[in-house]
Amino acid sequence: EIKNGRICCFFDDGHTPETFLNHFEEENDCSRSRIVKDQKKNIRNHLSVHTNVISHKLADLMYKTSSTQGSWGTYVTFDEVRTSMALKDSFREDLLNTEPSSSTPLSVETYRHELAKLAVLEFLFERINLHKEENIHGVAVWGLSSSISNQVQYHIDYAELIRYEHNLIYPPIYAGTIQVSPIKEIIGGDFAVNIEGLRHYEKNGYKGKKSHDEYGGYYQQPVSLYDDYARENRNTSSPPWITIPYQYNQGILHDGDYPHLSTPITSISPVGEKRVIIGLNIFSHDIGPIVQKAPEHSQSFNKRVKLMQFLSRSKSKNNDLSEKIRHNKALRKLFVLAKREKVKQELQREKTMVLESLIHILNSQKEAMSIGDIIELLVSSNDPNYKLRENDLLVYINQWIRYDLLEKDYNILCVSSQNETKQQQSMFDENGMVLPSCKLIKVQ
Repeated sequence: EIKNGRICCFFDDGHTPETFLNHFEEENDCSRSRIVKDQKKNIRNHLSVHTNVISHKLADLMYKTSSTQGSWGTYVTFDEVRTSMALKDSFREDLLNTEPSSSTPLSVETYRHELAKLAVLEFLFERINLHKEENIHGVAVWGLSSSISNQVQYHIDYAELIRYEHNLIYPPIYAGTIQVSPIKEIIGGDFAVNIEGLRHYEKNGYKGKKSHDEYGGYYQQPVSLYDDYARENRNTSSPPWITIPYQYNQGILHDGDYPHLSTPITSISPVGEKRVIIGLNIFSHDIGPIVQKAPEHSQSFNKRVKLMQFLSRSKSKNNDLSEKIRHNKALRKLFVLAKREKVKQELQREKTMVLESLIHILNSQKEAMSIGDIIELLVSSNDPNYKLRENDLLVYINQWIRYDLLEKDYNILCVSSQNETKQQQSMFDENGMVLPSCKLIKVQ
């Protein structure tokens, strides 16, 4: 249920995740992308740039853990930041003087989460007062490093796992970054954002798939530097593309619907340094708890995506095989025979499990038990093996009685409700099926 915003059907950004599309035989209305629009927020069409947004010590620690140990992700709720806010001085001091090592119980994952929590406190709470917005549940935080020739293609941010699983585009309320690399000079690696929002994204599509331009027209349209844009008091006649050069300890916050990218890096000084950003996606109470379970770039997220991709590829291969079988008579015949054999084997396994359970039930009973009660007990069992219908179980038991299997091999007698043996016709209905009122008893 979406309380903050509304779901719009059939929003075409030119992309359907393979993990979602392979649920369908072909593309149809059910497989098309949808998007959540018009989320409540205190500031619409927001774009702001801030300098020195976190302490230099925190920025350096976040750079170190992101540049040397790979990408990472976590999720920080506003409630846990509020708790830390009450202890902010001791919380800062303890964290900034503690790093994970063999002599500390702090795991790398926990350490990064605590760093992210402090970054949210210093930037989003203390600097721009986002904690006053009631619609916000928390922030997905991640660290990414890049080097020469790396870039980030044109895109909008959204809850990635929701897109993979449901093809629903769920943007954050706000998105942003903190730039933490202590570099002297960088050429390229600029952050560029388009303030036309979803209108621009729908026209260009996911990574420029619809316009066939991975930069979304960035190099074909007029561009304004953020300083000029801000100086003009965000004039509506300004170019829609705003460029923000990379700068140490700089924070950027923008509307979650805004498409953005980063330009290719051509050089970094000192040599060997990385361009590291701390990404921020700020989500509402509707979607935040779901994102929290597997935030983007986290270990849980990566594992889940790999599993979905594996299952998707497996299904795709099965579909290809089905197509080959459909057009080859010999293969089709072989497949039918194999399928019949598989059904026979599964049926035999089912009958064996039911028989074993029936014997176990009667061994535990001192008195005769009606077939109807036995069937009811098997059907109501929590064991997943007993997903059979009552009629199926009755057919099995009827066969075993007819062929004396129960009596000869297991000393189980079948009697009518009047204690007559199976030779009496009163045990069977007009179709020759044993009556559920008949009783089974184990003879010791």
